[in-house]
Amino acid sequence: MSKKLHCVIGGAGDSAQAVVRALRKRNEAVVSVARTKGAPGVLFRSGDILHPESLQSAMQDATHIYLCHGFPYNTKIWEEHWPIAANNVIAAATKTGARILFLDNIYMYGPAPLLQPITEEHPQQPVSRKGKIRKAVADQFLNAHKAGEIQLLIARAPDFYGPFVKNSIVNVLVQDAIQKKRPIYWPARLNHAHSFVYIEDLGEAIADLALAEDSWGQIWHLPVSANPPAMFSMLEMVRDAAGSTQPVKPMPGWLEFFLKAFLADFRQSHEMLYQYAAAYLFDSGKFQRRFPRFAVTSYQEGIEKTGQAMQQLLQAFPSDVT
Repeated sequence: MSKKLHCVIGGAGDSAQAVVRALRKRNEAVVSVARTKGAPGVLFRSGDILHPESLQSAMQDATHIYLCHGFPYNTKIWEEHWPIAANNVIAAATKTGARILFLDNIYMYGPAPLLQPITEEHPQQPVSRKGKIRKAVADQFLNAHKAGEIQLLIARAPDFYGPFVKNSIVNVLVQDAIQKKRPIYWPARLNHAHSFVYIEDLGEAIADLALAEDSWGQIWHLPVSANPPAMFSMLEMVRDAAGSTQPVKPMPGWLEFFLKAFLADFRQSHEMLYQYAAAYLFDSGKFQRRFPRFAVTSYQEGIEKTGQAMQQLLQAFPSDVT
């Protein structure tokens, strides 16, 4: 087929929507794929990533498959679902001849503390269960690529943030605290410089990579701005941009113990806190050398836009912002 058809798996998820927006800006034909809900303003196909026939039907005529799907943040679910999902995406690509772009995180990098700056060549000795799962999934795709079954590109990113992003630790911590009129808590021992990728940069960079013939068959770090702020400063800057005066305070030990003991979401995140225990400087030099004209969003600009969007939400829905 001469005409490209880009199928983005992930529906209304933050990263999937960013990729859809970027591809549409380039006038590419885009389909949003998910089980029940797609990205707004674009053709939607229902496809269940855990059922091969359903997914293959949704991938009909695809030339590019973008795996931006996220499962609930639960280790047991990841262990059960990610291998199946990877196999199904590989099978769909094999059937249609589509290329696969896998949006990955960097949980597989280790041991801790991570080498700084964090490059694509970082050793992969994961220290968490989730990291071991993500390494195994990436290896599934890489092995299929090496066997000649698929064409593959892996794009890796740190945590993201940005306007109206739902699954960002920065957005969630600040927005929830403002809404509930309580302090913004963060553990004092984890107050180090930490790289984040701006959500629109993530989408734009993935689109650039996908449309560049020489980028395939490689692993790429997506672009981040240099000189990230420490976590307390990051939280304060987003709070200020949102027009709030809620204080940012060190998390008391008793509160951290309580959250770990009684909140499943916090327990699931706790094993990943090593990523915040020292400076976390993500290196995207490879991407920036290949795409020197790419304008990476500064933290100042990204935080300002994030805070302004948060302020809009809080004014419109002061007691029910999700």
